[in-house]
Amino acid sequence: MLAILGAGAILYYRRTVPELPPFLRILLMSLRGLVLIIVLLVLFEPVAKLISTEKINPVNLVFIDNSASMSVKEKDFNRPETVNTLLSELQGSGLNNVYYLFGERTAVSSSPAFNDPVTDFGGMFSEISSSKQNIASVTIISDGVITQGSESFRGLNKLSVPFYTVLIGDSVRKKDIKVDRITTNDLIYAGVSSPLIVNISASGYSNTDVKVQLFEENSLIGEQPGFITGGALRVRFDYRPTSPGEKKLAARVTPLRDEAYLNNNSMAAYVNVLSGKLKVFIIGGTPSSDISAISNSLTADTNFTVKAAVHIGNGRYIPKDFSIKQLDSANILVLSGFPAGDTPQELINAVITLADKKNTPVLFITGSSTDLIRLRTLMPYLPFEITGLNSGSSEVQGSVNGADVNHPVINNLTESAGWNWSALPPVTQPSFNYKPRAGSAVLLYSSIRNVRTQVPLFSVMRLGSKRSAAFSAENLWRWKLNQPGNNILFDNFMISIIKWLNAADDKKQVKITTTKKIYSSGESVEFVAEAYNQTFEPLSGASIGLEIKDRKGNKINLTLNELENGLYEGSLLEPEASDYTFRGTVTYGNSVIGADSGRFNVGDFSAELIDPGTNPDYMNRLATQTGGRFFYNNDTGGLTELLRQKQNSSVREKTNTEEYDIWASNILLILVIVFLGIEWFLRKREGMI
Repeated sequence: MLAILGAGAILYYRRTVPELPPFLRILLMSLRGLVLIIVLLVLFEPVAKLISTEKINPVNLVFIDNSASMSVKEKDFNRPETVNTLLSELQGSGLNNVYYLFGERTAVSSSPAFNDPVTDFGGMFSEISSSKQNIASVTIISDGVITQGSESFRGLNKLSVPFYTVLIGDSVRKKDIKVDRITTNDLIYAGVSSPLIVNISASGYSNTDVKVQLFEENSLIGEQPGFITGGALRVRFDYRPTSPGEKKLAARVTPLRDEAYLNNNSMAAYVNVLSGKLKVFIIGGTPSSDISAISNSLTADTNFTVKAAVHIGNGRYIPKDFSIKQLDSANILVLSGFPAGDTPQELINAVITLADKKNTPVLFITGSSTDLIRLRTLMPYLPFEITGLNSGSSEVQGSVNGADVNHPVINNLTESAGWNWSALPPVTQPSFNYKPRAGSAVLLYSSIRNVRTQVPLFSVMRLGSKRSAAFSAENLWRWKLNQPGNNILFDNFMISIIKWLNAADDKKQVKITTTKKIYSSGESVEFVAEAYNQTFEPLSGASIGLEIKDRKGNKINLTLNELENGLYEGSLLEPEASDYTFRGTVTYGNSVIGADSGRFNVGDFSAELIDPGTNPDYMNRLATQTGGRFFYNNDTGGLTELLRQKQNSSVREKTNTEEYDIWASNILLILVIVFLGIEWFLRKREGMI
């Protein structure tokens, strides 16, 4: 094709009029030929391919555990000294090693300080998986104890990279006793005794007497003897706080002879003490056995104070000394058959005020005495709507809604947990037309002769800071009198409902918290804040400043940064060990929106020092399943040679291929224009045009 184009250009200028000098004819032939060749290149779209070969040298990745547990100096073993000795050998081997420290985070370094507050293998595994280097091998120097994240290393064997693990520390279990956990009630009230359980575990001790102490705000408030058998011990305290507020508790077990680790002999926890017992007020539209059943069930819980009042006509109540003002102190309202046809309007208005203005949670029990027309004024607070009234009533049983089986009210009262709702006697449901309200959750549907209907039997609703619950039936007392076996279904059900209602959302314009209450020494404290305007829409562009104080009164100021949509965050980097309080103020423009405060502790608890032993099983599995080898710290002979062999056998070449679309280059277009322009100029000058 090129020959044909060249021949065409020669023939075109072989004879010219006027006759041109030979050199000029040759120049014109060349220009015309080049233009035709470029056009041909564009038409056939040729591609130029450049191939080169690159040699990629392999590297050995060495990861050193930088957590605080690696600083432990045991009786016959010094972990830091052992690690530094091994690092000197690896650094003097002449191998192409890249060193990382891992713990709270993973970073390139070969100088461990052994002060990270946690050990997270996940960050190390992510670094390995995302590396673009030619990895010959991975060496991990650690005690194998993971205190944050998962132990899973699934997928690492797909990398086809052997892991050589070196266990640092004495694998022989030491004699030790430690506090594992402090367990308290969810609701603790000032002036009321609540059980507090301290769980203790021991290794190397049996049939041993111990002494367990309980502290509140660093003051000793209780002491109990204990006797260790079987490696575990549970000690019970009756905790009776004298005042409300957030309290710091600490449990401490006295050290034993020859105990290897003392840092784990104590543990701290924060509890929120409420101002008093939860006050539940039951109001009956008419006398009912349901009122007695509910009152008896709730009274069994020492955290509740239960009062009841029943209207018996003509403005008279049982008890006689009831006054509507008594409702002001109620934390929860229970309305049974309310309102009835003769219920005083003053009482209905008081209930509406509490539900609407004070966000007092309400439990409704709809009955035959309920007046539908008067109930409409309370309808906004019901989790279902009643659109009409049919005559009569139905005997129904409860059927759990599987979609909400994990709701906190019934998550322990399902058939899978041993409860059989169909074994309970039926309750009486007035034949109203029920319709679930938007935003509500139907936890029990009505079932007639074991056939489930779409009529809600028990529903709950949470709307902002308001919570309510409702039964669309009466004669619930039958459930209490006919509970299956020894299970106290009705009591637990009622208590769960009241607790859920009491857990109303704390709808504040400003909410500032720390991600946890207890931080290890050297760990950064993370703050999270939410800010809203007066209509509770997320507030962006606000300024949030914190004033943080330690127990000595030293102050630290911190400004939080906005994330998005009214969310803010900030970090206090590695504060000193102490108890801290903080108060944050939110300003928007020149106005103060609100403030919040809280507490946290640094240094009373160390995840790394709870169990500063070793985990040889995990380190061995990690090596075995990736085709590597496991080493004890006192027998690392052969490690350097294995790394050398793997490095020498892992050299690889990478072929780089680059393609260029010649036809798509703008240079070709420019050349065509230039060549045609020169040709036209020469032809014009010689009089050929």
